[in-house]
Order: sequence, then C-alpha cells, then structure tokens
Amino acid sequence: MEGKVCARYGPVVLSWNGRRVELVDRCDKHVDLLQFVDLIELRPSDPLIVLLGIKRGSVVSYKTLGAAMGVSPRAVGALLRRNHLPVVLPCHRVVMSDGSLGGYIYGAEVKRALLQYEGVEFCGERVCGLSELQEIKDVRGTLLESLGIGRWRLKNRK
Repeated sequence: MEGKVCARYGPVVLSWNGRRVELVDRCDKHVDLLQFVDLIELRPSDPLIVLLGIKRGSVVSYKTLGAAMGVSPRAVGALLRRNHLPVVLPCHRVVMSDGSLGGYIYGAEVKRALLQYEGVEFCGERVCGLSELQEIKDVRGTLLESLGIGRWRLKNRK
C-alpha cells in the first residue's frame, strides 16, 4: 500500500501507513472505518490484544490490566506507550485506580474526548466507575464492537 489511508473515529482522524496507526490532523485519502479496519492485520499473539476486552463505554485500571497480563501497573504503562495501533487497540480505556485519566501518547484532552465519544461517564475530572475486562472469544468481532461498527453495517455492506 502506498501512502497513508485515514478514517474518522469520533473526535480523531486515524491514519494507517501499513505498520502503525497514528492520529493526524489532515489526510488525503479517507475511507470508511470498516475499510480502514480491514487493512489492519491483528496478531493474536500481540499482548495488547487484551485491550479489546475493555468494552466500549467503559474503562479499566492499570492495576486490573496488569493483573490480567501478569505485569505491574507501571509495566502496563510502558507497554501502552508502545501500542502501534492506538484507538484500534483501545489503550485510551485504561485509567488510574482512582478514576483519573493517567497518561496518553496524544495527551489527556484527546483521551478524555475519545472516552466521552464512547459514552464513558465523568464525575468531574475522573471517570465515574471502573469495569472489569471481558473475555475475548472472537478477535475480529470484538474489535468491530469496540469501534462501534455494528452487525447491521456488516450485513448491509456493499
């Protein structure tokens, strides 16, 4: 694939260059979100696949994610900084145990905007509640649900 391909996801524009997803301000070649996702090959061996277990509209703590991955909460932060598929593998859905946002490669404002777009409730500067990780039975199906690409859209795809 030559050049970048982009798609809008709520408040951000995602760019795919064949190796990684980035958030960009501008892009010359836009596609629909489903077409964008179809370009990305997820590796089931990627330890960050576990992020798909955070349902859209919810968040988990670094501590909860660390326990699921068998690493410390601090190690979770280091792993998330290396996420080559941000938003697609939703690292923005990981917050501090007290509900504060914590870090994000694109900044706290973008993290908050993404979470609000997905329906996460805020109580002031913190999220109102934490969730648990869900089991992932079907990586592709869970990915599509995570991005809000409904089954009706797949059935009616032309």
